[in-house]
Amino acid sequence: MEYTIKKGKLALTASEHGAELRSLTWEKKELIWEGKKEVWPRRAPVCFPWCGKLAEGKGSFGGWQCKGPQHGFIRDLEHVLAAQEEDLLRFRLSWAGDESWPWAFSFETEHRLTQEGAITTCAVVNAGSQPMAMQLGFHPGFACPFLPGTAVEDYQVRFESGLVVPLTEHLFDNDSIQYQGVGAWARLEHRESGKYIQLGTEGFYCVLLWSQPGIPGFVCIEPWQGYPGPQEALDQAESTLESMRDELETDEEFNYNMWYYFLTPELYRKLISAQSGLQMLKEHYYGEGGESYPDDGQMYAQMEQEGYYFVKHILLATVDTTTREPLDEETAAQKKKEAEDLLTQLESSAEPAALFDQLMNQFSEDPGLASSPDGYLAQPGQM
Repeated sequence: MEYTIKKGKLALTASEHGAELRSLTWEKKELIWEGKKEVWPRRAPVCFPWCGKLAEGKGSFGGWQCKGPQHGFIRDLEHVLAAQEEDLLRFRLSWAGDESWPWAFSFETEHRLTQEGAITTCAVVNAGSQPMAMQLGFHPGFACPFLPGTAVEDYQVRFESGLVVPLTEHLFDNDSIQYQGVGAWARLEHRESGKYIQLGTEGFYCVLLWSQPGIPGFVCIEPWQGYPGPQEALDQAESTLESMRDELETDEEFNYNMWYYFLTPELYRKLISAQSGLQMLKEHYYGEGGESYPDDGQMYAQMEQEGYYFVKHILLATVDTTTREPLDEETAAQKKKEAEDLLTQLESSAEPAALFDQLMNQFSEDPGLASSPDGYLAQPGQM
């Protein structure tokens, strides 16, 4: 069953099936994809308890196993309408746990209208005694084109970070595209008029863009609090295992080779998966644009605390910097005299630091000067 709420120029319709947003209109203009069954029958599903595909359709956490389809399963279940107000719909799902997902939980989805737009909020409560793994993502499909008489190529996706992704016919020929560190919002934007549909993305691990090849009437902007799984890394792991099998003549040799490194094929896959996941988390929290990415001031303060410093020098080469062959004695002697003259100038200068930089840029023959104008990083005891 579907329910509709209205506020000002906005109207929102949501369904008990998956608690899915089915329609969002502004001045009676539909902003959500119409959900054609022959193209993509969904409109704006919620992804839970995982986003993307489980590797080989299976996963594990704390010794518990789970399995299931892409993007979790709550989008395919019937939710109960728990509350309805003039500008609010709240749906609830209670899950007792089964062999596909052994954790019990309750899940609430709230759709609320404001004067400016719509807000969807999800709340999860672990109903069991064991820690529960989970990921949450939103998968709204927006109408594109959303202005009459326009084409897909007239649109782009703009992120708060400044990244702009022009929409083209073949953009999604190879499936979705994932972005990180893109800021607090994403806009599906008509370039000429500047009109847009905006989606909040602040605090999410990543944002994906997706549509069918050719962009047949919709574009999904998907903020995920989780990652889609290290499928590329797992594919590479399978390729490595297959190459080993091809190189070794018998299964006995293959098994011995795995045993030599204290591995089984399954353990090797898990190690690769964990390593890939760890790298993605490091990039999320500590990579450029990540939540904990330090600014220059923090970096320099940490370096000073640990005793790191920058070193500059004026190099007057006594060898050919290309061939590394020693220069003749007369040229070497001239270099030595030049170095002594430079030292004399520095010792007699009232501002030796400023003069040093000037002389370094004028006389140094260091090939690395152009790429390291501020000097070379050194640590205590190194120089």
